[in-house]
Amino acid sequence: MDRYRSILAIWIARKSGQAYDAGAFWDRFAEETGVTISLNRRANFAFAFRRACRHCMVNYTEPKELGTRKYVEVFLYQAGIPLDQCLLYAQMLRRIERQYGLPDPNSDESGEELRTTMLSRPELAGHPMLHKALRGPAGAYLCEAALNSVSNPDFTGINPRLRDELARAFEHEQVRRAARPPFVRLGEDYCSLEIVGPRQDEQSFGGRTPEWRVDGQRYWVSRSDELVVPLAGQPRVTVELRGLSGGLTVLRSFVINLREREQPFMLFDYESRRLRREANGVERSWDLKSGQLLAASRNGCDSNQFRAGYRMA
Repeated sequence: MDRYRSILAIWIARKSGQAYDAGAFWDRFAEETGVTISLNRRANFAFAFRRACRHCMVNYTEPKELGTRKYVEVFLYQAGIPLDQCLLYAQMLRRIERQYGLPDPNSDESGEELRTTMLSRPELAGHPMLHKALRGPAGAYLCEAALNSVSNPDFTGINPRLRDELARAFEHEQVRRAARPPFVRLGEDYCSLEIVGPRQDEQSFGGRTPEWRVDGQRYWVSRSDELVVPLAGQPRVTVELRGLSGGLTVLRSFVINLREREQPFMLFDYESRRLRREANGVERSWDLKSGQLLAASRNGCDSNQFRAGYRMA
């Protein structure tokens, strides 16, 4: 493990995801790898795996909630989704698609949006392994890959087991898209903020005109047009989108005052000027895709402040 850290870390994580099945692990892991890990060696094996991951990953994160199967969960945390959970995942994705629609796969935050929705589902209550997989560092990327897969007619670009389950769940069905949610954006002068209601697909509204409400103020905008509302110093803003098919409503609240935010700063995408999604609660780590960012904080845009207080992965 110490000699070939990178290749073994990837291989063991993959084999762990294949081996786990409804609680059974070590015997199946031996079948998958040809290596039997005795009971008194499992702690050392998990420690060596952690050490290899920490060495070869730029931003290694430890599992935050180890259950009773603490050694097994060390491996599954890096594996993404255990393959025995693929059926449940595909069924949940299908129910979300029928009830709300799925996020636009071309959106930079589609994976995170879908993960947030899936974590709120009652089906997860009796499936802690899938719940932890979604909350882990690979959760948003798993959801993004699933969205791209169901957007392809042959469901390519994902693990074959999950591909087959998604194909069965979405067979011969047109994927329903969710309404695009509002967001906060830097103004063109980079010194102001604005609320943006993005363009919408016709299927989300069934021929009706979208009705936006920004702090109660109504705006009717064509589906093909973008709503832009400059902000004038409000500490918080609430935005609603009404008129959706099925009587659904999109509701988002944004904390603008930096003193009231859980993280005392804002991060914006450099090209789109769009505000990035919040980190989870008050956690001191924030998983972000690579790229150029603009930062705004109470103390200005000092990058050293973020390096000292927060870890951007």
